[in-house]
Amino acid sequence: RTHSQLAQVIKELGNTAYKVRTTVLGSRQQLCLHDKVSKMAGQGANFTCRALVQHKQCRWHMKSRHDRVVQELSASVPAPIDIEELCKVGRHTEVCPYFLSRDLAGTADVIFMPYNYLVDTMARSQLSTINWSNAVIIVDEAHNIQDACNNNASFDLTGEQVLNAIGEMEAAQKVVKENISSGRASEGQLVLDDRGQQAGPVGAVTNQAELVDRLRCGVKILSAFYQKLCELDPTPAEPAPYGRSSGGYGSGAATELEGLAQKGEALLTLLAELDITPDSYGSYLQQLLLDAIGVLSDHELASGRAMAVKAGVVAGGLSAVMSALDITFASIQPLWSDPVRRTTGPPAYRGYRLFIHRSEPKGGKVSSFPGLRGFGACTGFTMLGAGCQCSAY
Repeated sequence: RTHSQLAQVIKELGNTAYKVRTTVLGSRQQLCLHDKVSKMAGQGANFTCRALVQHKQCRWHMKSRHDRVVQELSASVPAPIDIEELCKVGRHTEVCPYFLSRDLAGTADVIFMPYNYLVDTMARSQLSTINWSNAVIIVDEAHNIQDACNNNASFDLTGEQVLNAIGEMEAAQKVVKENISSGRASEGQLVLDDRGQQAGPVGAVTNQAELVDRLRCGVKILSAFYQKLCELDPTPAEPAPYGRSSGGYGSGAATELEGLAQKGEALLTLLAELDITPDSYGSYLQQLLLDAIGVLSDHELASGRAMAVKAGVVAGGLSAVMSALDITFASIQPLWSDPVRRTTGPPAYRGYRLFIHRSEPKGGKVSSFPGLRGFGACTGFTMLGAGCQCSAY
C-alpha cells in the first residue's frame, strides 16, 4: 500500500533468481529533483512542473538525454530498484526520475505502485505507457482495497475551505496586478527555473491583463458556490439511515449522521444550477484553478517562503475545491464497459448519496450554515460547507 512496503517487495524480488525489467511509480514530491518544485506539494507542484517542462526550463527533463537513458534501461535488465535508487539513477544520469519511471513502465515486466495509482481514475489515465491488455494485477493486503477505493473517490470540502479558496483567488488577482504595476512580468505567469529566474509564460494565459479578468470571474464563481451551500436546508423529514461504520462505508467508529439524504446526482444538479458542468469545468474552470494555484505557489517561492509551499498551506482552499470537482465529475463515468457487446454500465453517481446536515466546528459551536454529505456503496464524494457538509462514499 505504501512505498516503504513496496521497497520491501522490490528487495525480495532482487534476492530471487528471476531477472525481469521493473519500475516503481511515485509522486513528484517523492521523485522530483528540481530545486523549486521538490519544495512544493499538491497541485502547485504539478502545475509548476508541467509549466517548466512545456517551456523546456527544467534541466532534469531534456528530451535527448531522457530518451537515451530510457532506451538503455529498456534494453537491459537491471536489478529491481526502489524510489531511493531511482532518484540516484536520475542524479547520476541527470534525468528526471518522475518521468523516467513512467516511460520505463511501457517496457517493464513488473510495475510497482501504491493502491491509488490503480484505483484512482485520474491517476490511472495518466499512465498512458502501460499496456493493460492481458496484464496480471497482484494486490497485496487486498482486504484494504475497499477503503482505498472509498478514499480515492471521496472528498471533504468545508465551507471554510471554500471561503479560503475565494480569498486565495483574490490574492492571486492582487499578485498579478502587482506584477503588472511593477513591471516584473509583461505577459504570462511567473514561474521560476532552477536558477530562480523567470521561465516565461505558462499554459493558455497570454497576458497578465487577461489573467486578472479570469481570476475576477473565478471569485464570482466560487462566491456563488459558497452562497448556494449556505442556502441549503439540512432539516430531514426523518432521520437518515446513512453512516460510516467498519462493516460498511469505511473504517473507523460507527457514526450516526442527522440530516437530509438525497441521491448522488443531486450534487451534479446543484453545480449545474451554477453553470458548473463537466464541459465548463474541463474547458475553463479547471485551468483557472490551476492558474491561480500556480500564481500563489510561484509568489511564495519567489518570496522565499518555500516551507509554506512544501507544507501545502499555499492555495489549500483552491486545491481542495479542485480535488472535489475532479472527483465529482469523474462520477459521471460508467461503472463498467463491455467492448465486445458494446455496452456500458450506469454512471457511478447512481450509487452515491448526498447528505445535507449541520456540522459542529472545532470550537464545538454549531454553525449557522448548512452543509452536504453524501454516501455511496464504495465510491463517492464528500463536500463540507461552513457548517454544512456534503460527502459521498
